[in-house]
Amino acid sequence: MSLLNELMSKSRKSDIGYGIHENCVVLEVSNDVRKNKDGVAMKRNCYTKIGQLDDSNEIIAEKEVSWFSVDPTSEYAYDNFFSQLEQLTAIVDAVRPKDEDGKDLWDLAFDAILTEEEIEHSVEGLKEALKEKKKCNSLMQMLGDTYVEILSPLVGVKSPKIRFKVVYDNNGKYLQQPRYGEFVEPMDIDLSESKLKISKAEEEYKSKADNITSAPAASSKPKVNI
Repeated sequence: MSLLNELMSKSRKSDIGYGIHENCVVLEVSNDVRKNKDGVAMKRNCYTKIGQLDDSNEIIAEKEVSWFSVDPTSEYAYDNFFSQLEQLTAIVDAVRPKDEDGKDLWDLAFDAILTEEEIEHSVEGLKEALKEKKKCNSLMQMLGDTYVEILSPLVGVKSPKIRFKVVYDNNGKYLQQPRYGEFVEPMDIDLSESKLKISKAEEEYKSKADNITSAPAASSKPKVNI
């Protein structure tokens, strides 16, 4: 590849917009800590970049998703943990399906994490562990690191193709993955059997976004009374 083509291939791509998109791939995964412009660590994890391919298998658009770190002081700690686990599992299953002998590396790794962290292998055991700050943080760190370790050898332009769902948040301001439920699936699933649907609520969030975008900008000129 020439230098020019290499530079162009690394140039910023358009964002993947609202809707359910076909011919997508997981390009990158990272669980490294990121900081904001003020140098403060962001409370997010498992950064996952997804790209959309054209007919020539060239990346034409990208979208990075991530998850808020679980807050052990929140009454929704387990719900937030389970939501992320469900979504990470869907990504792993789409990119790295079970072996021919039925071996599920992600499932085995999750059990191993619980054992290493001395967490009871039950819903109640997880709920109790997530209430403890140190254990909660350690569990999430190991889960994210394992997610990256399992997927890293398989991501990139030649990664298995997936469908990818992007929606607006409930205020209609930000495009993101749905807060709950799966948002990716293998492309080999027939559309008639696809679990990825746009809900009525998500359509309403889109309407809010359209209203925000179409609203006239406020005039910067001062009002003069005559």
